[in-house]
Amino acid sequence: MLEWWDGKKSVDLDISSVKLNIEIDTDYNTILREQAIIDLEEAMHSFKNGFTTFRIPYVVIKYYLKETVKNIEGIVEGLKVNIKTL
Repeated sequence: MLEWWDGKKSVDLDISSVKLNIEIDTDYNTILREQAIIDLEEAMHSFKNGFTTFRIPYVVIKYYLKETVKNIEGIVEGLKVNIKTL
């Protein structure tokens, strides 16, 4: 699902079958340390709620789209395996 509201913030991509949230960062190269800790805390809260959240810099998608998709597919497969073992 594209652009999903998780109750606290908007998530760019949600793969609900494995509780995976992906956020695309457009200004990743200019991140401030304050924003970095906020992002980490948000990821921790998502994890506590049963979701895995990670950020992908836009530049990675722009220049490495196929590799990015392949890696996301690998993450989804890994999460599926972990869900089945619980």
